[in-house]
Amino acid sequence: MIEIDLHGYHPRTLESSDLVATVLKQAWETGAAEVCFIHGHGLWRGNPRPFANTNTGWLGLTVRHRLRNDAALRRWMYARIDVSHPGSTVVLLKPNPGPTRKEVDPDILPESDFSR
Repeated sequence: MIEIDLHGYHPRTLESSDLVATVLKQAWETGAAEVCFIHGHGLWRGNPRPFANTNTGWLGLTVRHRLRNDAALRRWMYARIDVSHPGSTVVLLKPNPGPTRKEVDPDILPESDFSR
């Protein structure tokens, strides 16, 4: 499983950089079976949920929206995503019979928007 930690990024950065598609493509090229996007649960202590009908925050919703609504991503992933954990989203990748890379580029993530 390949894990990508998205803490410190603004949802607009994910949308503008096409990071989700790039990660999925490179993970599929390595022959990985799953990708886990770690985005955090988006809940603040003492405050109500910002999105009443979800189990995650704005960053998680952005990732999940892209995975569900971008038909081009279907060539690398199965349609179902695992959203059972509020702080991450797991994507099952289709099998790659001939992996062409050994690992995902370490410089795949753009510069962080917020300090960690």
